[in-house]
Amino acid sequence: MVTDRLEVVGITFVVEVMDTNGVKVIADKLSFVHDGNSQSTPSFKANASKVYSQKLWDDLVLNPLDWFDNREDKLNGLIHPKYPDFKNRKTYQGLWVNSAPSWVSERLEGLVFASREKEKLPPQQSSVDLLNFCAIKKTSWKNLIDNPKDWWDNRSTKPKKTYPDFKHKETGEALWLSSFNTPDWVLSKLPPVETTS
Repeated sequence: MVTDRLEVVGITFVVEVMDTNGVKVIADKLSFVHDGNSQSTPSFKANASKVYSQKLWDDLVLNPLDWFDNREDKLNGLIHPKYPDFKNRKTYQGLWVNSAPSWVSERLEGLVFASREKEKLPPQQSSVDLLNFCAIKKTSWKNLIDNPKDWWDNRSTKPKKTYPDFKHKETGEALWLSSFNTPDWVLSKLPPVETTS
């Protein structure tokens, strides 16, 4: 008899080959994924992704203090609308409510999530780094308003959506209106968009 272990997406199987006629599989944990009656069988990758996503939602509900809840900040426009609704403060993994399993919404009520000191900050940067970065960007936005001729205005000519809205002609510094750190006062002070004729 030969014994071996096989691990697939965090699920460990113990495989025992009894003889040439059969294989015995013992599983530590199994989840029902597909009954085989449907004509289109989901790919292994899609099933693995669902299992992994399920584990993240389980972790959110079981360990809410390991997760930041960004829903209110997204609604208030403090962070980008595409930012995850929940982000793990240790692993930086994100979850979006619109892709949550049906059981999640009823379990979210009453959970207490991790909070950020002083300000709501993206977890991948320290608060000091981010505050310095935001201060520098505020100075750059002020420079743009005060000296618009020193900046390229790309709003009407962006070759891609990811291209910056403004770029400094000498330093190459880039500014995006959709950035989480764009000051509220910027939009009202910007010159009108120049259209090419």
